[in-house]
Amino acid sequence: MINPTDDDSGFIADTVRATGMSPATIRRSLRIGNGIIPELLDSLADTPIRNREADLLYLSFMTPSEQLEVLRLLREALSARTTLSDVLDAAGPATPLPTQLQLMQRIWRHTSETERQEFLSWLAREEGH
Repeated sequence: MINPTDDDSGFIADTVRATGMSPATIRRSLRIGNGIIPELLDSLADTPIRNREADLLYLSFMTPSEQLEVLRLLREALSARTTLSDVLDAAGPATPLPTQLQLMQRIWRHTSETERQEFLSWLAREEGH
């Protein structure tokens, strides 16, 4: 498994050169591919969610047990859902999911020092507006 925040193998640089995609796009794809449990990925293959990068990235930062709960909800859904929000909203408030802050904290822990510094610089610029 390639760590999207620490690519000693040069995979990201090689893929950037070969595809023209940005390093951030490749890191997101790696995060999604490495962060979602196989059972959930398989179940998403036949849903519109498979094409929603934001939903997939959100799932990739959930713990495996949280992902299993999403998988259970997907399997219970009686009608076709188009977004992860549709599935989670149908479950109602009884399903504990990570807060926005908890997700941001997880993302922070999975970023490189360079990405953290870039984010902090961006945040400082935003606060100045």
